[in-house]
Amino acid sequence: MGYRAPTGFRRAERVAGTGRTGTGRRLWAAAAGWLRAENRPDIELWCNLGLTLGLIASTVILAPCGLTAIAPGYLATARILMPVAARPALVAAFGRQPELV
Repeated sequence: MGYRAPTGFRRAERVAGTGRTGTGRRLWAAAAGWLRAENRPDIELWCNLGLTLGLIASTVILAPCGLTAIAPGYLATARILMPVAARPALVAAFGRQPELV
């Protein structure tokens, strides 16, 4: 019989791919790729900088409360900021297109 990973590891692996930040992470990855393809790396850089600063601020604010407060704060911040950062690129890519007459 082959090696079986511990139950906790399998659960963590499953949650990592489809977890609470999974959708936001995928949206932002798609938006960042689109920005690179459209030759707009400066916008991607500013969005990444905003995401990073938001996550650092969340960690600094919640640090006095301990790790059990930092983890949910990081999760909530990422869950909010990633789709917000991806929205302009997604609207530009998939938003209303002018009708050709």
